[in-house]
Amino acid sequence: MAQAEIFGYAPLQDAVARARREAVRARGLMVSDNYFSVLGVRPLLGSLLGAEGAGAAPSSEVVISYNWWERQFDLDPGVIGQQLVLNGHSLTVVGVLPPGFTGVMPGSSPDLFVPLLAGIQPPSKWVTSAADSWWIALMGRLRPGVSDAQLQAVLDTALAAAAGKSIVQTKAFISDSRNGPEWEHTGSRNELRMLLSVVGIVVLVACANLAGLLLTRGASRQHELSVRGALGASRWRLVRQLMTESMLLSVIGGGLGMLIAIWGKTAIPKLLNWAPSGSHSGTGLDFKVLVFALGVTTLTGLLTGLVPALRAGRVDPIDGLRDRFSAGAPRLGLGQFLVAAQIALSLLLVAGAGLYAQTLLNLVRIDPGFSISRLLVFVVTPNSVGYHEPQITTYYENLQRSLAAIPGVQSATLVSNPMLSSWSETEGVTFPDRPNEGTHGEFNVGMLSVGENFFTAMGIPMLLGRDLQATDTGGAPKVIVVNESFVRKFLSGRPPLGQTVSFDNATWQIVGVCRDAKVVHIKQGSGPMAYSPFRQRSVGRASFTLRTILPPLSLVVSVRKVAAAVDPNIPVTDLTTVEETRDQSISSERMFALYCGLLASLALFLSCIGFYGLMAYEVSRRTGEIGVRMALGATSRQVVLPVLRKSCLLAGAGIAAGLPLTVALTRVTRASLYGVTSSDPLTLCAAVVLMLAVVLIGAWLPARRASRVDPIVALRCD
Repeated sequence: MAQAEIFGYAPLQDAVARARREAVRARGLMVSDNYFSVLGVRPLLGSLLGAEGAGAAPSSEVVISYNWWERQFDLDPGVIGQQLVLNGHSLTVVGVLPPGFTGVMPGSSPDLFVPLLAGIQPPSKWVTSAADSWWIALMGRLRPGVSDAQLQAVLDTALAAAAGKSIVQTKAFISDSRNGPEWEHTGSRNELRMLLSVVGIVVLVACANLAGLLLTRGASRQHELSVRGALGASRWRLVRQLMTESMLLSVIGGGLGMLIAIWGKTAIPKLLNWAPSGSHSGTGLDFKVLVFALGVTTLTGLLTGLVPALRAGRVDPIDGLRDRFSAGAPRLGLGQFLVAAQIALSLLLVAGAGLYAQTLLNLVRIDPGFSISRLLVFVVTPNSVGYHEPQITTYYENLQRSLAAIPGVQSATLVSNPMLSSWSETEGVTFPDRPNEGTHGEFNVGMLSVGENFFTAMGIPMLLGRDLQATDTGGAPKVIVVNESFVRKFLSGRPPLGQTVSFDNATWQIVGVCRDAKVVHIKQGSGPMAYSPFRQRSVGRASFTLRTILPPLSLVVSVRKVAAAVDPNIPVTDLTTVEETRDQSISSERMFALYCGLLASLALFLSCIGFYGLMAYEVSRRTGEIGVRMALGATSRQVVLPVLRKSCLLAGAGIAAGLPLTVALTRVTRASLYGVTSSDPLTLCAAVVLMLAVVLIGAWLPARRASRVDPIVALRCD
């Protein structure tokens, strides 16, 4: 295509590779021959796909990543030309990619790159030759002078010609892919924007805090600046001095921020250790981000130092030399406004952190309908090494029997999809006795193929009928167990046992009813579910779940040995516990609860400092007045209460402004909350109480110091 260089790629499902060591699960990507050339990638060793002189047929080549070269070949420079087996296909290593190359799919770093025409196809249920099969993604680099509109017109024409009558909508979708395909990171974009907004609010709190402290400091130095003016310092000189001091503070703060950023580069991945397996986050120091941060720091120093500097330039030496504690000293109306703004913004952050913390707590407390403790789970993919029925069923039977015999294992069962992993399979079921009722879409049912002791191992009670049994084989009548939601939605009060349903081009009889359980996702309702015996509805990729007496992870070595004894060519992958799977499924909620909590704590700390600075200045400005009152018999309580009263009034103003803002802005978080509303009264009240506590802490120390003023010393200073 003259307008652009276009290449294609598709993820390789359930890739199992074997090189020098045992068979392992690998992340594979099927790519066109021009994939690397369009991206401008050069090999570290050897050549890339389709290169002349590669020494292998194009369909049997494989390019490996640097990390996989290190893990599987120990960085052997003689790796070029060696063989590896991928999903039963023998391939020749023709090249090694440079370190740091992760491909075009964000959050994924493929280990192996194979040609699209290598014959390593997606799962058999995909119809790869059909005109309406969209399993290959296209990406391209526009040639100089070509616009998006020109490329759009050419692609629409080509797509319409290729689709014929099989596709009604033949308009191509074009998006900017400099940061990877748009559809690959759409889900995380809103979360990152929200997190960036929280960071921006903290920056505003920090700016208001710095401006307020500089105003207070400038007001407290009025006498000093008056002396300098009386000695001949010009107004511009005073302004320049305070601006220099403000910029120096900004530079020092920026330097400390850089040190924290360097530390955070290694700390952030540790905080994200619950991220889903295979995801990668770039945590290096980006030059653009660094320049932006330095620019914000410099601008903050200029803006926050400008008002105090201009105010200092207007100081009258005669008035300033009269008395540093005179009634004419600045009252810092702007400073009070800035402190109130800090309280309002901090209230927003604290309320948001409280909502996410409550969401996380609600998710952890959810009862999924089965006991998730002491459950070890892993995945095997016999279809990836060329197994077909009945080999797959025999392999599952042997593995399930061997796993159950491991000391410390209470029971072992097959489950087609790991529990709470968000993997789901649905089927459109029909009822033979109601052929004209409903539509195919209305009768979608979640499906699981399970072992005969699944319900016992999971702790899901049977309410009616019988459990699935080992005698439910391929030659026996097909049977299923359904849950309560299935009965309520589809059977309309009729006796469920003995009812028949149709799916997978077969008729199945209901032999049991079990209690509802959340088997797909902890945040989703159970919905209608049907459980079939794996011997009657086998799958090429399945998980095994072990109920253990010992700590689950202590049996990892035994599980791997048993699986290797059954077939060493089928690796054990995704080995984890169901509790860890549950935690990964709520990782975004955990991340927001953690980061919002940390940032809200930082905002609270800054607000406390700002409030303390303002009240300390107020107390110092009124030292003479306090001395007179105490000399006339005022008690410590009578001195402290006015200070605390003013603090509460100022805090009340900030809270009054912050509450409507909090209620309005937290509504954008409704989609990510669970079990709590965005305007939850308990959370808002707790946030208000916490803000009042911070205000009282910030005001108590200056008030306490005021109550201990010696009247003689205060009057002498005045």
